[in-house]
Amino acid sequence: MTGKQIRLNRLFSGGLNAVVVAADHGMLNWSSHFCFHWGYEEGVAVPAMDPADAVAAGADILLVCLTLRTGSEARDAANVKVFCSLLNEAKKMGMPVVGEFFPARPDRLTPEELHEQVYRGCRIVAELGADLIKTFYTQKFSEVTEGCPIAILGLGAEKTPKQIQALELAERIVQGGGRGVVFGRNAIQVADPVAFQKALCDVVKRGISAGKAAEQYGLID
Repeated sequence: MTGKQIRLNRLFSGGLNAVVVAADHGMLNWSSHFCFHWGYEEGVAVPAMDPADAVAAGADILLVCLTLRTGSEARDAANVKVFCSLLNEAKKMGMPVVGEFFPARPDRLTPEELHEQVYRGCRIVAELGADLIKTFYTQKFSEVTEGCPIAILGLGAEKTPKQIQALELAERIVQGGGRGVVFGRNAIQVADPVAFQKALCDVVKRGISAGKAAEQYGLID
């Protein structure tokens, strides 16, 4: 068993789906589209951290983001170059890489446009060499997971008004073939994060329905 396989097995412990709680947005590359609230829209990506430094800090898995369809062929190509450079450095150290496909300004895309970009983007990320993918849930998510040769984790995106809605999203991700979730605000910015995260694990890892999990842990808001 390789070092990469050992590290991936920690994520999918016991062969179960993965639940990742994102405490911050630290990544190996930085993109201006992360700051869309500043009016940035071009999706320019640059290296922000060397993979060796991440390993020295104790990382088991590295995440590298890729944004395409920025409106510029040159910018798209430059983003791919940054993505592949970091990914190749990680591979030399036996580190698994989560490729995050993040469309430019997803909030402005129709459901159909989001699905089309995620569907094609995930295939590109896989073919560039990522070990698994983090991306948005789409209205035809099973097409995304079935059309991609590596595992896909669905992200939580915006904070939902009610906790059960976040659990329902997780349930749809898994039912659509996702191998887990990456939730940040929906798993942390709640009255009782521990209770919610236990419910989330039940839904994602054990196949319990969102409604039953919410009731069991008293998630009433």
